[in-house]
Amino acid sequence: MSVESVNQFYQEVMQEPALLQQFQSAPDRESLVNMAMEVGQQ
Repeated sequence: MSVESVNQFYQEVMQEPALLQQFQSAPDRESLVNMAMEVGQQ
């Protein structure tokens, strides 16, 4: 994944309050990574 892709993903998450809340509530790093992978594939 390029830096540009990561930045774009970050911007999208920051603009979606529900998605941001979902990431903030991740209980651990592994859960956060799994969520990011799922969202990134959508």
